[in-house]
Amino acid sequence: MKRITSLALIIVFALAVFDIFHIGYALLLFLIVGVIPGTNITLTPTQMMILMVISGSLVIYYWIVTPLIENKTKIQRAKYSRPKVAVLAK
Repeated sequence: MKRITSLALIIVFALAVFDIFHIGYALLLFLIVGVIPGTNITLTPTQMMILMVISGSLVIYYWIVTPLIENKTKIQRAKYSRPKVAVLAK
């Protein structure tokens, strides 16, 4: 119960901070128009496309390729690990 209450308060606090500093609005402007938050600099559509392709590739790599690599290493460890030899007492 304490964990749920703490998590709920952290989420409410984070949302309040996001609302105070207009982080959601700045993120939306960055994603749609390409305005860098805190400046008057805008990115061209080509630069935004390159940024989105790179970030999308990283997300796909993290979700798809990383689990495949982890499974492959687990299989290799299981395949090449030696079983423990039981020692018989005399």
